[in-house]
Amino acid sequence: MKKLMSVLIWSLPLLLLAQQKGATPLPQSSVVNGQSSVTRAVVVGISDYQSQQVTDLAFADKDAIEFAKWLQSPAGGSLPIDNISLLTNAAATSGNFAMALTGLIDESQPGDQAVIFFSGHGDVETKTIFQLGFLLCYDSPPNNYMAGAFNLVNLQAVISTLAANNVRVLVVTDACRSGELAGTSVNGPQLTNANLAKQFANELKILSCQPNEFSLEGEQWGGGRGAFSYHLVEGLMGLADRSADGQVTLMEIGRYLEETVPVETAPHPQVPFTVGDRLATVAKVDGSALALLEKDKTKRHNSLKSTEMRSFGGAFLSELDSAT
Repeated sequence: MKKLMSVLIWSLPLLLLAQQKGATPLPQSSVVNGQSSVTRAVVVGISDYQSQQVTDLAFADKDAIEFAKWLQSPAGGSLPIDNISLLTNAAATSGNFAMALTGLIDESQPGDQAVIFFSGHGDVETKTIFQLGFLLCYDSPPNNYMAGAFNLVNLQAVISTLAANNVRVLVVTDACRSGELAGTSVNGPQLTNANLAKQFANELKILSCQPNEFSLEGEQWGGGRGAFSYHLVEGLMGLADRSADGQVTLMEIGRYLEETVPVETAPHPQVPFTVGDRLATVAKVDGSALALLEKDKTKRHNSLKSTEMRSFGGAFLSELDSAT
């Protein structure tokens, strides 16, 4: 039986973990060059798709919900709900996603920051020679993405417009999931991920896996999360702060994810990567909260549980021996 999960509303960069303390990203507002700077975000997570022909996911919606909760916690900068636009499952229609993104353009001022987080399916259409990439929203039609999925060209237009207006943009995507999609025969999810990796001015990106890989989710990560998003938050909380200077740069979080996620997802290859200014600060570290996290990690017991692929044929995976 399909579940409906609802909306929240606007906010800031990065990712996940409800009510935890740790990394403090750029605050909800700050002063840059004598002017107030505000961060806003559009956060989307879809596990339950309207069409039965689009394979449902397990934890994409939870990743988005936990992200929004984390942003509202002291660790995430105590961001007000009015700064967070969280769209999950039935609320994450293509129309609502488009309205939230145009809202970023309307509200953001020079010096502000904008975050776009998407967790769900990505694919390409196969009806034209261009094989355009799309993010699949809740109501996306399964066999004709041009009739209702969110075109990456439009996403790139939003990002470029924000950047041109001197708005710092952070894009976090985990859109390389499992399932028999229209573009599976031409590696649609991977091609979509490759398009997402394209760089724009004044932009930072954190992506869940390489263009030729698949993203994993499973119960062993936080009781049910994506491997990428779960470890991203812990890295931002300070585990990625290799220089111990109280800040996490894009380079540091990239290295942390490259070292952590592949070990967790082996033997399936999944190597997250980043795009943009590698020295840019993406989080500040709360020393006391980091100490609590490190103490908690020593108590964790990572028992092996079933893992779902977030990209590749679901039929193929269902035929695998459980030991495999």
